[in-house]
Amino acid sequence: MVNSKMRPRGLRLIIGYKLVKAPVMFGLALWLTLGREGAASFLEDLTRHLAEGGWVLQRVGQWLGLHLTAGTLRGGAVLAWLDTATTALEATLLLLGKSWGEWLVVAGVGVLLPVEIYWLFHHPTWVRGAVLAINAGVFGYLLRRRILDWRGEPLAGPVVKP
Repeated sequence: MVNSKMRPRGLRLIIGYKLVKAPVMFGLALWLTLGREGAASFLEDLTRHLAEGGWVLQRVGQWLGLHLTAGTLRGGAVLAWLDTATTALEATLLLLGKSWGEWLVVAGVGVLLPVEIYWLFHHPTWVRGAVLAINAGVFGYLLRRRILDWRGEPLAGPVVKP
């Protein structure tokens, strides 16, 4: 395993995010799989509470109410399991210092960027803009690292020495 103090700050942030996200997604996957009735009940209650809120919360509640089905919960469980597996794999490979772990993150984020751009242009919100900016930054940062490494150039970025 690579010494964490020798990793650039950007890479350490990405690894930290992956290490937090994997167990959260695992918990969500378990909940949607093993506690589907409880999840459905919770989401129905949430929909009712949101509908009683202000204008924005009412719209969220209405949207959730229209899209909350058994099929949606099953699909959500499948997506949560897939996201858990890929996030855990990415975190493990990045922790081990495997360059193809960075390529895996680049590919995963790169596939989603066009979708994020589409939604930002058709339904712009500051949250979508922030998510797009962060993901584009991660994509560019890791892609640049991989290209520099492929060319045999030193990997740029501040390195914290012990």
